[in-house]
Amino acid sequence: MPLDPKLQERINEIRSRFLEVLNERLLEFGEIRTKLDENACSETEMVNLRFGVHKIIGVSSTLGFDRLGDFATGTMQDIEAFVQSENDVSIRYSLMDSLDALLAEIRSISLNEATS
Repeated sequence: MPLDPKLQERINEIRSRFLEVLNERLLEFGEIRTKLDENACSETEMVNLRFGVHKIIGVSSTLGFDRLGDFATGTMQDIEAFVQSENDVSIRYSLMDSLDALLAEIRSISLNEATS
């Protein structure tokens, strides 16, 4: 059964806004990724990263981006491990790897949406 047109329109608006936010997160997370590589990431930046990833987890599956949600969940696990480890180098590298995978998925979604 098709969705009510007004409901579908609202879902499309939410999806569109989510895609805009993903582009913003791409820039923000990319800057944090660079700082992680330099071991210069502040506590505030880690809080912002955690918050942004948490928001992606909460919305991605609802809007049909299950793979993105999986990458975000893995990144969140690595964020938590890194914060608890008090800057363990191997855990920091694991976080950088999972963040790279999340960023690649965001880029892929942005590219696919732009060509659709």
